[in-house]
Amino acid sequence: MTIDNLAAGETVIARESFSPSPVLFWLKTEMTVTEKRISGRQPNTFAGIIPVGASQILYPLKQVSSIGVETRVRPIRVAVGAILALAGLLTLGSSVGAALMLIVIGALLFLGGLRAAMAVTNNAGNTSYVTVTLFEKARLEAFASRAAGHLLDL
Repeated sequence: MTIDNLAAGETVIARESFSPSPVLFWLKTEMTVTEKRISGRQPNTFAGIIPVGASQILYPLKQVSSIGVETRVRPIRVAVGAILALAGLLTLGSSVGAALMLIVIGALLFLGGLRAAMAVTNNAGNTSYVTVTLFEKARLEAFASRAAGHLLDL
């Protein structure tokens, strides 16, 4: 089932779209919470920049033990981004075009390394993550809060 195919008698509690990356802002992770499940669709990318399809998300609420949101950092991506941005700033006097390109690429890598993730833990203790850009963490927390609130009602 996708997020648009609801079972008979199933009602939507919350529905949101999130951007998984500040670079690919037009791609959206779509999430829906009903009284029976959390479902959605998350885009897949190659090397973080080339869209290559999507994966379906489905968590039956009866099998979910906890839902939370956390900040995740990709240290290599953040470090490379910071180094490129700094190198761009240092070369600003000699080649403005190359410096601006390094600054933009470095800033995008740096921002892409800072993520927010909704952690969904099942009854067996396995945790799955749905990651979005850090800029949408507040919306993801609100979505997770609504899902967790309904989880308590089961």
